[in-house]
Amino acid sequence: NKHGYCYKYDVSVPCHQMYSLVETMRTRLDAPWPDMKSANDIHVMGYGHLGDGNLHLNISAKYGFQQDIFDKIEPYVFAKVSDVRGSISAEHGIGRSKR
Repeated sequence: NKHGYCYKYDVSVPCHQMYSLVETMRTRLDAPWPDMKSANDIHVMGYGHLGDGNLHLNISAKYGFQQDIFDKIEPYVFAKVSDVRGSISAEHGIGRSKR
């Protein structure tokens, strides 16, 4: 799409720590807020359901899938979720492919 490749994660974390994962990933990937120009054309966005701690973490990379970006995300994002006793499957479960 026009925003490039999107790395998508559906996780659950305690409500009081819900947005910190987004901020942590922005720092880790040197990505600004979505409405700002990014030096590396990476944007990190989060949205979800505050009531149950479900977070949709989306990281877009303008120039398509890049292994170096992926390596900064995984397994780091899973470790951070585990550190706060969250879940990596959240509301949509685990599957082989999303279409």
